Amino acid sequence: MRRILSALPLSLLLAALPAQTESASQSPFRLVPADANFVIRMAAPAKWKQSFGTTQIAKLFQSQTLSPMVGMLEQNYQKGLEEARKETGFDADLLDAMLTDYTGEMVFAVRVDMADLEEMMQSGVPPEIEGVIAFTPGGNYDLAKLCAAVVQAAEKQAPAEAKLRDIEVGTVKARLIDNDEGEPDVTLPTMVDGQMVVFFSNDVEKQIQRATSGGAHFQGGNADSAMFVHAELAGLMKMISAGAGMAADMQGAEFDASKLMRELGLESLTSFDMSIGADGKHMAMEMEIGMTSGNRGLLDVFMPKAGAGTPKLVRFVPQDAAAFSVSTLDLGALYTTAAKIWTEMESEMPMSWSDAMAAFAESSKVRLKEDLLDHLGAEMMTIGNPPVDGVDPDDVGNPVEAFSQMVAGTCFCLGLKDGKAFGESLEKMLRASGMHAARKSEEYQGATVHRLAVGGMIEVEYAVTDGMLLLGIGDHDNTKQSLRSVLDTAKSGGGDLPAAVKAQVDGLPAGWCAIGVSPIAATLGAFADTLESTGQASGQQAMVVGMLKGISQDLKRLGIEKMISTSYATEKGLRSTMRW
Repeated sequence: MRRILSALPLSLLLAALPAQTESASQSPFRLVPADANFVIRMAAPAKWKQSFGTTQIAKLFQSQTLSPMVGMLEQNYQKGLEEARKETGFDADLLDAMLTDYTGEMVFAVRVDMADLEEMMQSGVPPEIEGVIAFTPGGNYDLAKLCAAVVQAAEKQAPAEAKLRDIEVGTVKARLIDNDEGEPDVTLPTMVDGQMVVFFSNDVEKQIQRATSGGAHFQGGNADSAMFVHAELAGLMKMISAGAGMAADMQGAEFDASKLMRELGLESLTSFDMSIGADGKHMAMEMEIGMTSGNRGLLDVFMPKAGAGTPKLVRFVPQDAAAFSVSTLDLGALYTTAAKIWTEMESEMPMSWSDAMAAFAESSKVRLKEDLLDHLGAEMMTIGNPPVDGVDPDDVGNPVEAFSQMVAGTCFCLGLKDGKAFGESLEKMLRASGMHAARKSEEYQGATVHRLAVGGMIEVEYAVTDGMLLLGIGDHDNTKQSLRSVLDTAKSGGGDLPAAVKAQVDGLPAGWCAIGVSPIAATLGAFADTLESTGQASGQQAMVVGMLKGISQDLKRLGIEKMISTSYATEKGLRSTMRW
């Protein structure tokens, strides 16, 4: 495999990758097998520049903060070209034009035969593998000329022991690097239907025959994306489960580790797709995680039901929230999965699951499932107003204080089906543990806000309403304000999303079931303040602090200080969109 990697560095350095829907003869995937496990497609740099030219991200790189760095990178790039001209003899102008004139795409794809995977793992016989790297035509750039130059350079630099031979499959002619038995062979770049292509496989000639026969090829992506990634996960997840089972068996485990992986939901993952493109003045990213319809294990904790609709907690997002998210959190699914895992590993546990639940009920005076979890809804909201004063240097080495600083300004809210019943059970549990004794309480907006110290180490505030459990960790003023701002919003009856993000959210596809707003500018600014607050920001670190602060200000000026994400539940899985 090292020979493959050493034979391809130039091809990989030229990379730039995406996605569209063309006819079979024009598709950039026409040499990619239909059952490829992993596919990346990316536009050339010049095409990225065309696509993102109108976005605010492009303007960010032209800002006073980043333009000097961009200029420095350009100078280093030009120096590199000059060195390439003098020292390697390679036509550096071809590389220069690749970045400035070439508007095609690069496709990288791999197919690994996952059939009889467990048998192959046990026997040690390598699976059938084939892959392709292809550069499609674009603009006036001469790929054939680049191909000839790369082949010439590779032949000059090939080690003396390299076994090169010419092959011809139909109309395709290429130079093949024969590797040792068991190692995939690889071709030097060759031209196929206008594309510059590198093939690698256990049987390259068979691969080329299949690829050029006009049969089915991979299809995916969308016409507007500048980058597209696809990964088949089903076979990989089964391989991980099988590997865990084999390892556990070798160590004499008394439980079925493969079944454990399935109970956790690992094998419910089937695919992953991601694309990045421009959407007006914004950068847009989409991700989709494919799943089976059942046996999702822990994934059901976070996976909303198809057609779940807008979360109810959204109406309680305060108008002044700097950051927030509303999503699924089904702790009942967590309980169900934990029970299965515990039962499967019962021989390794100190007691049975039923005995553990009985012990919990005995000590806390409430039943975990019936008296607590069954009264929870399946939604979680976080409201964040992070402080802007940085981190106290004295707290950096203290894990408890560091965690408190990390969640400072954040209020966690869990939806409740029956707030009264949950509140009564929670009160019983606190009194059984004696934690109520030092508790302080105050009335606010018709709710009782309790404050207590957990383990004598960290302070928490909580309140239970008819529809929510609110929790703030730490004693920072911003944390207390976030919790109370949710109560303020609930008291007023709730309303629309904050005006600062509503217009951007309204521009996203309808039907979302989860939403998140991330304050990118504020996060960068707070990180810069944290670095500065250590008192060690000098030299290069001081330059980084200055750059982070500058980028934070530029993001606000350009109106892209926040990233908006929404998620959509489908029968096949979960799709998420992000706009920045």
